[in-house]
Amino acid sequence: MRGAILKWAKVSWTIIVDVGRGSDGRRNQRWITVKGARKEAERRLAEILNKVNNGLYIKPSQDTLGDFMGTWLVDHISTRVRPTTLDGYRWRAKSIIDVLGHLRLCDLQPHHIQGYHRAKLDDGLSSATLVKHHNLLRSSLATAVRWKLIEHNVAELVDPPRAWHKEMRALTEEEANLLLDSCKDTQWYPVLHTLIWTGLRRSEVLGLRWEDIDLDAAVLKVTRVLHQLDDGSFIRSGPKTPKARRQVALLPSSCQVLSARRKIQEEDTSALGLDIMPGTLVFSHPDGRPIRPDSVTQAFRRIADKVGLYGVRLHDLRHTHATLLMKLNVNPEVVSERLGHSSTRLTMDTYSHMLPGLQASAVAGLEGALAPKVAMEPTVFI
Repeated sequence: MRGAILKWAKVSWTIIVDVGRGSDGRRNQRWITVKGARKEAERRLAEILNKVNNGLYIKPSQDTLGDFMGTWLVDHISTRVRPTTLDGYRWRAKSIIDVLGHLRLCDLQPHHIQGYHRAKLDDGLSSATLVKHHNLLRSSLATAVRWKLIEHNVAELVDPPRAWHKEMRALTEEEANLLLDSCKDTQWYPVLHTLIWTGLRRSEVLGLRWEDIDLDAAVLKVTRVLHQLDDGSFIRSGPKTPKARRQVALLPSSCQVLSARRKIQEEDTSALGLDIMPGTLVFSHPDGRPIRPDSVTQAFRRIADKVGLYGVRLHDLRHTHATLLMKLNVNPEVVSERLGHSSTRLTMDTYSHMLPGLQASAVAGLEGALAPKVAMEPTVFI
């Protein structure tokens, strides 16, 4: 017997299919319930038999989604991504597992995933973040298909919500100076000054070491980044991309701020009976411990709110730096190199829409180029 159909209820059928023999020589059978007319049961039986005959049949895994994603993260993903990326994956996987983890891989359906999207949006999760959740689930199920645990990736049948990115907010020069003036006598002044006038990312500033800075040449090198993992531990590593490993010219004012920072740090370490050793972070606690990235973000939020710059994010200081450069008509390639972007196109896609004046300037220049030719045309009087 290769297959049979038994009536189970008025509109329910049970398909029994021989799917080969096990290692012990015994027949393996699969029992499947199909709801609907008998024709639907016959169609499903023919579909399975065709796969068995062509060696394409995959026995559905009995593992739950939660068990599989846990294994996938440990055995597969952890060997392929950076620790900080893995930390983010774990957070998203936990959210998915909490809701869908009890389902068997073979039972997961598109409506389950769609329901997850709806529930998370209702809970206030942003659409951009939810897209990351969906991509993680889709990637894990793609691996399950390759490992022959399931036949299809049902996440491919679900469209994630459209990601609405937050509008960036670039400060004016006046606002940037107002922000810095308000914290001039605090420990956060040199950190925020460096963020604004170099365009570095938070992780890049916190990863700076004194050997990365040449105050005489007014230049710094981005060679390390610092992140804090979910377990509280700090991790220092090289920049994520080759373009992010770069050299950034410093303003004279930035050199003065960093020089003052060096002097304060020398006094602090001396008071503790210590010396500034190679590898010492530029921005750290007096005893050399790294500063928590979240501490910088929280301090910035307090300072910004104090001067009425509500809703401005720490990362907007990087946008501020880029916008000010582009308003000065700095070559986009130079801006891209300074920011450590992977391409000039990314720089233009990110910032050109913030500068409507650039198009006006271009049109004015074009008019100037055409004007002499227009003037040479004879005037015809009618």
